[in-house]
Amino acid sequence: KSSPVDTASLLFQSGWSGRAEMGLSGNDSFAIKSSPDGSNWKTALAVSDKGHVLTPERPVVRAGRASGNVSHASGSLSGFTDLTLQQGGFVLADIVTGTLKELKVPATGLYLVTLSLSVVSSSGHTVSIRVNGTTSAFAINGTTSAANSMQSVSFMAAFNENDRISLAHSGTCQLAYGAGKTEISLVML
Repeated sequence: KSSPVDTASLLFQSGWSGRAEMGLSGNDSFAIKSSPDGSNWKTALAVSDKGHVLTPERPVVRAGRASGNVSHASGSLSGFTDLTLQQGGFVLADIVTGTLKELKVPATGLYLVTLSLSVVSSSGHTVSIRVNGTTSAFAINGTTSAANSMQSVSFMAAFNENDRISLAHSGTCQLAYGAGKTEISLVML
């Protein structure tokens, strides 16, 4: 190609319509792109001319709630209002309660999940991850000594496209919400 804005690529077609492309398309970053229809293209992988690797469609999210302290009763459910970091198609979906919504998974795969709690007070609590309305074994437990502390647990889990994630509370506790406080993070591996 004669200039950075030109294209030098290999195009793969189905039914004479582009479905995948790799090469230098409109810049000097090597990219692998795909399209469901030949018109709407997504960059799955890009390597800059400096060797930096980007995966701009990789599903990544940090979900939480608006700042403030919330007291959770035993047996209550909660969800999310804010996506402070979002890439690859995560969205807030069905309502769990009030204005709190479930987190909807955009793609089937294996994910690294981190659940963090900013505990203000506790009489003994468990916060469990719910998937599609069913409480899972992934949880954080705390006692009265957990007051004024951060709790965090990380694990790997397989999720399917359109799975919905929310939280279930056992025992009673007050949690602080806002950026870097009580939240859940998922990264597709």
